Amino acid sequence: MKLVRSSQTQRNTGRPVHFALQDCDPCPVRPRCTKAASGKYGCALAILPREQQQVLWQRRQEQQTEGWKKSYDIRAGIEGTISQSVRLLAQDERGSLSWGAQLLQVAMALLGSGR
Repeated sequence: MKLVRSSQTQRNTGRPVHFALQDCDPCPVRPRCTKAASGKYGCALAILPREQQQVLWQRRQEQQTEGWKKSYDIRAGIEGTISQSVRLLAQDERGSLSWGAQLLQVAMALLGSGR
């Protein structure tokens, strides 16, 4: 298998690894993979440090619990309400949010984060 390229991500969340397209083509699960927009490369993976990967696995397991799902439903409802409120405020002719809408969006986000 040939490694095509590798570089640090912008947020240092992992080490990206990109494989050559010819290495991925014969894979039986290839249709389930995402594809590079250019079609030039094969599969891409972000390899996290072990500690970060373990935390990620733990959080994904927590997301399967009923308690987490109920908590997230509340958050999703609040975020939807905020989003709808901001969209309903006046937008200029370019479709950009007005200064007041932007201010409301920031204020609601801060209130929702408990700060």
